[in-house]
Order: sequence, then C-alpha cells, then structure tokens
Amino acid sequence: MKRLLVTVSLAMSIPFIGASQGTLIGSSTRNGSFESGVSAPWLGDVVATQNPSFASQGGWYGVLQSSPPGASREIAFQFLTASPNDGRTFIATFDARAGAIGFDSLSVDFFSRSGDGVFIGANEVPLVFPVLSSSEWRTYQVQYQLPASWSGDGEVSLQILFSRSDAVSGTTYVGYLDSVTLQQVPEPSITALLGLAGLLAICRLCVRERWPNPAHALDGGIPSRFHVLRRSPASSDVHCSAVAASSHAPRPHLTHVAFLTHLTPLPPMRRLPLFVIFATFRG
Repeated sequence: MKRLLVTVSLAMSIPFIGASQGTLIGSSTRNGSFESGVSAPWLGDVVATQNPSFASQGGWYGVLQSSPPGASREIAFQFLTASPNDGRTFIATFDARAGAIGFDSLSVDFFSRSGDGVFIGANEVPLVFPVLSSSEWRTYQVQYQLPASWSGDGEVSLQILFSRSDAVSGTTYVGYLDSVTLQQVPEPSITALLGLAGLLAICRLCVRERWPNPAHALDGGIPSRFHVLRRSPASSDVHCSAVAASSHAPRPHLTHVAFLTHLTPLPPMRRLPLFVIFATFRG
C-alpha cells in the first residue's frame, strides 16, 4: 500500500511539472520594482525615485506626473518578447497610488504587435481593480488572453495609464507605481494530460484489486448504493482509506475515490494529512 500511495503521489505531480508561471517582469526582472535606480526599460514619462519609507516594495518606486494644458494623463509601458509556446494567458499585478494632488483613474492595456506592425488585442479580465487612492498603495491584478492568431513573431506590451478627468490648467497631477509583475501562464502540456490519465489508471487498478465484489457483510451479501471500505492501519506508518459509491452491477462502478495518508505517530484524532487525491471516473 505504501508503494501504491507513492506511485499515486508521483502521478499527481506529473501534470504540474513545468507548469510554473514564467516571469516576464518582476522585482528582479526588467526593473519591475525600479530597484535599479533608473526607469529603463520602462518607457513613458516615469521617473525612478528612492524613498524606502514610501515605496510599496524595496526602496524605489516610479513617479508619473502631468501638467495641463495638454493631456492630463501619463503612461508607463514596456515592450518585451514572449512565445505562444509558453502560454497565451498573462497576469499583470502591480501597486499604485495617487499623489495628494493626483490622477483619479487608472487603466491597463496589454497587446501584441506582429512583426509587420499589426496590433493584436487581448481579452481582458480584471481580477483585482480597486479605486485609485491617495492615502495608501493598492494592489491591482488583470488577466489577459491573447488569441490563437498571435504567432509570437513580434513583441507584447504592458501599458499602465494614469489620468485625470477634471484637470485644471497649471496643476501638476502625480501618480506612483511599484511592484510590477507580468506572469505568462503555460497551458497544459501533453505530459500533463498523460499524467492525469496515468493517475486514473492507477486508481482504477487499485479499486479492482481491493474491491472485486461490492457486496458487504453488513448488507447480507447484497450490494448497497453506498459502501465505506476501510483498511485497518498496518504496522507501517501509512494507511489508506477509501469511500466508494457502488451499483448493483457485478463489479463496482466507482464515481469517487479518495486516498489520504497520515503520520501514525500522532494520536488518531490528530494525525496530519499529507495529501488528498480526488479522482473522478466511471469503471
């Protein structure tokens, strides 16, 4: 049984191999927190400023300001490379706040530009997007999905825009930006799908070996719609419990199987679950 649980746990880990998010912009990648002391590679009128007591993260942050007449808005943006082989979903996260006399709105854009200059827009899903505040830093998070037409032969761009709706000529409006991250989320791979298929096969094999007959002694040999089958803890430090729903067929048609492992040195009511695996299938 210990070997079975180890095998199942390895099968569960396969779908997540290589599934970690790729960081395109971060605190130490492309100056996401302005800790380099300069604004590059950020473009637009953003100035890196040092003040550890004010920064959202670290000691530096970006300052954007605009003085009408003219547009009462300012933008910070980057162009960078990305490949559709690494996923078409992107998540942008950053901290922002307005100055005492500051911008009153914030918008974010993400798109791709092909090699011949054609812009490809992304579907936008705001995950966390509070009202811009002048009294505190607030965290923003937006998810973007580039379409299948994105081939990766051009660059992608993240653009963060501060603006003022009722700007007064001669007044300087200020906004602050910090802790910018841009994550590219990989799509499930063939390896992941094979891992899930392997997990289902292992669970089904376990069921066939341990529950060849759904009849239970408490039911007089007649299978019921619900059985609880439990193996008593062995001398090893791992034990297994399973809950199965069966039918009146010659062998059980399982709908859910749950495996739990525990540390047996602890008292029964205080055993620590190491992991829980839920698999859904029909035999």
